[in-house]
Amino acid sequence: MNSSRPVCCSSVRIRAVTVGCESPGPGGLVVRLQAPAEGAPGRLSRTAKQDGGPEERLDVLHVRLVEDLPGGRVRVLTQETRIGAPAATLARQRTDPMPNGHQAWPDRLVRAASR
Repeated sequence: MNSSRPVCCSSVRIRAVTVGCESPGPGGLVVRLQAPAEGAPGRLSRTAKQDGGPEERLDVLHVRLVEDLPGGRVRVLTQETRIGAPAATLARQRTDPMPNGHQAWPDRLVRAASR
């Protein structure tokens, strides 16, 4: 663990980059953080919010489960709920850039673990 970096915990505001842009507003709020344990996955839930009129308002809940698997493997599951006009615009795009942007995080984890 890099001791020069702060440790994340519930109720902490974080900045996240998704699909090439920082999370909207003052940053995401960690609403649940649970370290993995024997037989139980690790969990990280965060929110992001962008205030404004009906065309700008956006609420996001992003959840990741990190689960140990046999053979030194790890499974990362992601679920996200997006509410608001900006989210609807993204969802209509083919391909929706959000899932592709979220895939970058586990890709970086794999590269780091492979070093």
